[in-house]
Amino acid sequence: MKILLAEDDTILALVLRKALEKLGHDVSVAADGEEAWRLLRRGDDASPGGASAENGFRLLITDWMMPKTDGLELCRQIRSREAAAASAGARRSYLYVVLLTAKSAPEDRLRALSAGADDFLVKPLDTADLVARLEVARRVLALQEEAHGRSSDMEKLHRRMEPEATPLGEMLVMQKVLTPDQLQQALDQQRRTGQRLGAILIANGWVTDEDITQVRGQQTGTPYVNLAEATPDPEAVALVPREIALRHHILPLSFHGGGAGEAMGRLRVALADPWNIEGIDLVQRETRRRIEPLLASHGALTEALQRAYGGGDAERSADVALDDLTDAMEQQQGGPELSVVRDEGPGAEEEVDIASALKQSDEAPIIRLINGLLIDAVRRRASDIHLEPYKKDFEIRYRIDGRMHVVRTLGRPFLSATTSRIKIMADLDISERRLPQDGRIALRIDGRGVDLRVSTLPTQFGERVVMRVLDRASASYTLDQLDFSGANEAAFERLVRRPHGIVLVTGPTGSGKTTTLYATLNALKSPTTNIMTCEDPIEFEMDRISQSNVNPKAGLTFASQLRAILRQDPDVILVGEIRDQETAEIAFRAAMTGHLVLSTLHCNEAAGAPTRLLDMGVAPFLIASSVVGVVAQRLVPRLCPECREEAQAVEEDAARVRLVGGQPVSGETFWSAPGCAACHDTGIRGRIGIHEVLTVDERIQALTMRQADTSAIREIALDNGMIPMTSDGLAKARRGLCPLDEVVRKVSAFGTGPQPPARTLPVALAA
Repeated sequence: MKILLAEDDTILALVLRKALEKLGHDVSVAADGEEAWRLLRRGDDASPGGASAENGFRLLITDWMMPKTDGLELCRQIRSREAAAASAGARRSYLYVVLLTAKSAPEDRLRALSAGADDFLVKPLDTADLVARLEVARRVLALQEEAHGRSSDMEKLHRRMEPEATPLGEMLVMQKVLTPDQLQQALDQQRRTGQRLGAILIANGWVTDEDITQVRGQQTGTPYVNLAEATPDPEAVALVPREIALRHHILPLSFHGGGAGEAMGRLRVALADPWNIEGIDLVQRETRRRIEPLLASHGALTEALQRAYGGGDAERSADVALDDLTDAMEQQQGGPELSVVRDEGPGAEEEVDIASALKQSDEAPIIRLINGLLIDAVRRRASDIHLEPYKKDFEIRYRIDGRMHVVRTLGRPFLSATTSRIKIMADLDISERRLPQDGRIALRIDGRGVDLRVSTLPTQFGERVVMRVLDRASASYTLDQLDFSGANEAAFERLVRRPHGIVLVTGPTGSGKTTTLYATLNALKSPTTNIMTCEDPIEFEMDRISQSNVNPKAGLTFASQLRAILRQDPDVILVGEIRDQETAEIAFRAAMTGHLVLSTLHCNEAAGAPTRLLDMGVAPFLIASSVVGVVAQRLVPRLCPECREEAQAVEEDAARVRLVGGQPVSGETFWSAPGCAACHDTGIRGRIGIHEVLTVDERIQALTMRQADTSAIREIALDNGMIPMTSDGLAKARRGLCPLDEVVRKVSAFGTGPQPPARTLPVALAA
């Protein structure tokens, strides 16, 4: 096969070329996107006859981040040229495009597929993966060759593989899902921010994910299925192994033209990616049936897969393990009547047999219990897992979408074995129960990497354990996934694109500051930029970024590590947190000498950052000359888009709006979310960020030099056009994206007046 390799890394290009030539392929190499386009045009011009011409390329492997013309733009040019040839009646071979990328998030893949890419090779490269992708390409191209002889099949192939004839927005307007005015507003916002049109439409509450999926189904010729109304056949689910279904995001639904035990008939499957040829081919081989693909939205498919394959498995496993553990401990203690907890006063210390605890923690039931709890927590999207000991029992609670939920209560006899098992997994000292300890657990659950940051704290009734769940997928976030409003995103983009200065992200613990910084690094990452980080600890590993961890025990502090980083010729530096005067002064001097510095700071609002730095002991001239912008943010629950419904305003809603400084409009429409199967009857599905972005100008610099208070800086920032966090939260509540009472709870410190009573259901303002 004739292959064009577009890769600007000469070493990687050489390695890939030798590997491909060893497999028997004819390989040409381009060092940038423009050269690749010239070679493709020359190859096409040399072979106008069609697919079988010997000079034409059949496969393109291109790096996403190519100079001059990147991989996505190259895909668009190729598909546009193919579409023009088809409309002119010319017969042109289909060029199969494989993107070479470090961006493996589903959103990045959808973006690449929309541009015209067919498949992906994820860095670092794996030889077996390369061979598999080439085999998929060979099969697709062979099918395309066969389809040239049948006009009906050729038409279907063009509908699936060529760029969409009618744009997404126009189809939504034609189907009266979207109004022309709304489409125009979204297109204007897209030109300003660069966001994807679908993400803008969903964020504004004008369409749902299901609406967009239906249109995508029409564009690609794939029938749409609403998984909220479809119940998978258990016999169909049993045919496809759980690992394959979860890894390739494919859900078996039903049989068509034959049952489970019959040789004939097709298997209907739901998938979110109509071009998932590798997954379809694997399921086809596994089930020995022809596959009939149906298109489903990504979110609905994820929920349906969890219900079909993962729903309750972990919890049931934990329950079985708990029963086994109870039986074992009763036998060890001589019966349940002996497991009586003695009366302990607040200062009493519990006597623990370390050898017994270590033995219990290695027993199979306790291992299955802990494993079941961890898997269940990750599948339920918990951000934290709490083990809280009390006088006669201890509770296990999850924090999901910012709210605590009790998942089970266990007796005191299980406490020692449970905490010991967790400490062994986190490589902590099992014999030390009087001092706090910190550790880390690395897991792989349902095919994705998850880290747990473990913290233990002695309390009056035993050790309290909290595990922060760190999903490594957060390291691949992009700026358009952070829920910035259009104006705030544009302001933040301008700040982080500056060549030097300090950009601070502020907010309390758990407000998503680190995720915002990682998304910013992903936006700034390129082969021409040297990015280095100084963190405590490194929360997520990022590709092509040099990350370093402080080690206070060895004398490696933020300040000393930052000094060393400055000798490594960085362009962008991330400092995990500015905690003291020494670290702050080094970071500020780095910003003054031509570096862009990103960091976090603990304060309540953006205008309070200069005051907080002054209180830390940083000189006013350093703050005024270095800080270019401050972002303050909070995370609030997101209303479930499946079950939210309109409701008329009541007086307490108006009181909430007044509490955060808003002006309620008489007769305004509100929303409530009573709960459904998609959100587990909570009315909440995920979290959304609310922000304020302060850009430092000469007036704010002058106030900082005079050591003015926060209110004076806030007044100038608002005069400069800063959207306060209260207004951003109210605007998102008015669109029905988040509950009004949660916005008030998170930002009411900025308003005045008493807290109104909470409502039973989460209520939010609508547009």
